[in-house]
Amino acid sequence: MKKVTSVILAMMMIFSMTANVFADELKEVKHKFSSIPHSYLNELVNENISEEDLEFFNQQIEAYNPTEEQIYNYVNELIHPEIVPKLSNKSIKCRRDENGNIITPYGILPKMDLLQRTNNFIRKLDYDDSCDNFRIDDESLDTTGVYYMVTGKNSYNKIAAFASLAEVNNVQPQDRPYQMFSFNTSSSDGEAYGDMGLVYMPEDDSWHIFYNVVEVDVENRRQNYGHVFEFDYEKNIYMTLELKNRENSDYAKLRIRDAETWQTIQTLGFYFLYGDGDFVKHNMSTTSVSKAITIAQHKDEGVPLKIDTGTEMHNAEFWGTKLFKKSGYGKTFDIDLCQDAVLRGPTKEAVATIYYDSNNDKWTNDRVSIIFEK
Repeated sequence: MKKVTSVILAMMMIFSMTANVFADELKEVKHKFSSIPHSYLNELVNENISEEDLEFFNQQIEAYNPTEEQIYNYVNELIHPEIVPKLSNKSIKCRRDENGNIITPYGILPKMDLLQRTNNFIRKLDYDDSCDNFRIDDESLDTTGVYYMVTGKNSYNKIAAFASLAEVNNVQPQDRPYQMFSFNTSSSDGEAYGDMGLVYMPEDDSWHIFYNVVEVDVENRRQNYGHVFEFDYEKNIYMTLELKNRENSDYAKLRIRDAETWQTIQTLGFYFLYGDGDFVKHNMSTTSVSKAITIAQHKDEGVPLKIDTGTEMHNAEFWGTKLFKKSGYGKTFDIDLCQDAVLRGPTKEAVATIYYDSNNDKWTNDRVSIIFEK
């Protein structure tokens, strides 16, 4: 009888110690993610949601003070990811024409030579100007389009912004309006850089969610343009881009939500594969993110950019833009966090097709039009 009692007492002590450890861990989690309502946090912890996902959720609550409905929808999708539309993150193998433009079932897409990211797109330390105003690059080596682009400082691996899609008129078959986020990241394996966002395809009068990414060498370019963005284009959206450091393969993920409800409309992910897939350093020290609004054009090699096609892209907007590190508070994307702000095109006349609201807060809010006037 004494042995049975001893065993029971020992089990009770172990249970008590385990309960105390769990309580201490939960207390620590509640302190670490204090902006997530405790009732939801308990549920998320019980569902083994990763600390990385909890961290970003906590950061967004701190940054945007979402409504109860928005929080509920966000939590529901973390716990039940199957309710989020499943998009293939595999590259779509598309033929190219002799000029390198991509032939897709939805029409031809411009080459948009991302190789320029290493020396022409991303601001390097040899630029002495500040981000108080735009840097004008009217001799761009990339002759495929014109760009409004703002890049954040290194070590920020996440960007979020509300957005209104541009009103597009008379878009010609060779022109493609883009509203997107971009990234640049590097390690001992080399650089990886690319765009993830939305592109308008006049052939089917639809915006498409896409990625266009290069790893180390332009030959290691992968694209996916195969998903129509199914949403009311007159409604606002909430976009996030995350770059994640993973043990097996680093990862970039674009998510687009309904701005009003925070319900996910679509997501698209990209796994880095070149070498060991390790492009995103653990401390994010060589990672930067950008936002860009552009019209690109597919054309023959050596042929000048045609800026009188009649294509019009009006009032593409980002607002409330925030940058985030792996942990800590999100910060407003302002002058202090800006690495480069540039208007880019191959000629002065091309750059002059970009119109932007100079009264907007730099660089939190953007309202941009690009007009290839006929």
